[in-house]
Amino acid sequence: MNNTKIYIVSHKIEEDVNDIGYEYLHVGDKCKEHLLNCDNTGDNISDKNKNYCELTALYWIWKNTNYDNVGLVHYRRFFLDKTSNIFFYRYLKINNINNILLKYDIILPKIYTCKETLYLNYTKHHYGSDLDEIREVVKEIYPDYLSDYDYIIYNQNNFYTRNMFIGKKKIVDDYCKWLFDILFTFENKVNFSNRDDYQKRIFGFLSERLINVWLYHNKPKIKEVKIGFTQMSPFKDFLRRNVSKIIQFFR
Repeated sequence: MNNTKIYIVSHKIEEDVNDIGYEYLHVGDKCKEHLLNCDNTGDNISDKNKNYCELTALYWIWKNTNYDNVGLVHYRRFFLDKTSNIFFYRYLKINNINNILLKYDIILPKIYTCKETLYLNYTKHHYGSDLDEIREVVKEIYPDYLSDYDYIIYNQNNFYTRNMFIGKKKIVDDYCKWLFDILFTFENKVNFSNRDDYQKRIFGFLSERLINVWLYHNKPKIKEVKIGFTQMSPFKDFLRRNVSKIIQFFR
């Protein structure tokens, strides 16, 4: 049986998950005594959390764990087991994860498709110039990824989001080395003075796009799995996602 650990990135405990093989990983401020793991221990970038979001947890997992397989999910979002039903979400179990990773390298959320390219989509919500400047960093330190970057960012309209994954540790380590090399280089070029608190979370937003460049270049075997919201029943989640269609149906 593989040695697998899935971390729930959180600033609070939502429920007891010890029986399903997951552990909480507290991020950001000083660690709470009742939480098992904290991203301000060991080799860490916890003090960058306001800009890096859940990536401070990813960095901690990369630098401080040595499992065969590792994963990162959010305190409100999990990968779903096929046994979930309309009344209850069931989180993807460790034995099912291990079975998947016998055939695949990484588990990711279902791919998201937007109406425009990744570049235009990012520009709608953030500073488009960030992606142009990141391109220069890629060109400088990972030039063999440049054509992949241009193809994904400026031409594609579907991408993996949420910064959620479960994968083989070697695959995750390779991705982290690449990602943080780029982000740390870019960090020295960013002016935060004209950004509000939301836009200061820049590196979390950028990584949601960059992972797609890395995936396209390296081509690991991907298993897509649905995600669910822990604070919402499947039925309520269905209504939330389809309310406009339901209204149109009854008109």
